[in-house]
Amino acid sequence: MPLSIKTHTIEISGREIELKIRRHPRARHLILRIDDSGEGAVITIPMRAAVRDALKMAKDKSSWILDGLLAHPGRNYFKDGMAIPFRGSDHIIRNQPAAMGVNANNGEIIIGGKPEHLARRLRDWLIKNARTEINSLVMEKTKLIDKKAGRITLRDTRSRWGSCGPTGNLNFSWRLIMAPAFVLDYLVAHEVAHLAHHDHGDNFWQLAEKLAVDMPAAHGWLEANGKTLHSYG
Repeated sequence: MPLSIKTHTIEISGREIELKIRRHPRARHLILRIDDSGEGAVITIPMRAAVRDALKMAKDKSSWILDGLLAHPGRNYFKDGMAIPFRGSDHIIRNQPAAMGVNANNGEIIIGGKPEHLARRLRDWLIKNARTEINSLVMEKTKLIDKKAGRITLRDTRSRWGSCGPTGNLNFSWRLIMAPAFVLDYLVAHEVAHLAHHDHGDNFWQLAEKLAVDMPAAHGWLEANGKTLHSYG
């Protein structure tokens, strides 16, 4: 059995990925594999090996890791005919090569172009929709508290849905566009409230609830369904 396990977070193509580094007494060299859950990667190292060597290996093999995660049986890779959530409702992906761009209509997301470009085009479209929605909500809620946000960044984060930096820069997971509107609204309210209160004290929670449409319902939805959003794409 491994004597120790350290967990790190690495970023590959804008996506946060959990990396477990395990020391094993019988290991003679570094061994990289995809975690059985399909949620991250594992590197087994000899007892005297340096953690930095494992981190370098993960960086050098970043493309292999990402390909392995996307190909894992537990993932719902974007493809024609599958259902994905969009703004809280299931939509069927339809590839119509002659269609222009990507459009949502009557419970379907129509994607033009070649099938091999479907996943990338859909992901880009989802990120674009998330950016438009989040920017609008941030503008709306910062006006209510007379605060100004810094740069707004969308990433594929796994450890958190959003964050607020010390200079007012806001980060959000683009996957929130798949959740119901009240969930996305709450996550924006949460991070905007941090522009006024940098901790999680009573004043912060009172402001976050005031800014959000329905904070308790959003908490409940994320607890029950949040992890499933990471299985798509």
